[in-house]
Amino acid sequence: MIAPRFRTSAITAGRRRHAAPPIERATFVLFSLAGERFATAVEHVERVLRHGDDELRAWKSNGRVVDRVDLAAALTMTSATPLSYHTRTLVFSAGPLWLAATVDAVYEVA
Repeated sequence: MIAPRFRTSAITAGRRRHAAPPIERATFVLFSLAGERFATAVEHVERVLRHGDDELRAWKSNGRVVDRVDLAAALTMTSATPLSYHTRTLVFSAGPLWLAATVDAVYEVA
């Protein structure tokens, strides 16, 4: 079978192919909360803590003031799933403010 040949029409004849503009790459931390997946820029994540409050207390002893927030409530979601082996605490830095939020799991940095 021979593929049909297409002729250039007046509409497409004047068009030039332009190179696509370069896309800047960004890096994100992918995590889940209350069954939903989220991503945040890696620049805003200071630490990913495994053992929650114990590790957060030890880390705060370095003189950092870190406020704990309920991210699920702030996003008006149902309550977060119970703590498990995969539960992590993300420490976010937003300028001079540092916030800690418990999430269901952190998947990867992509």
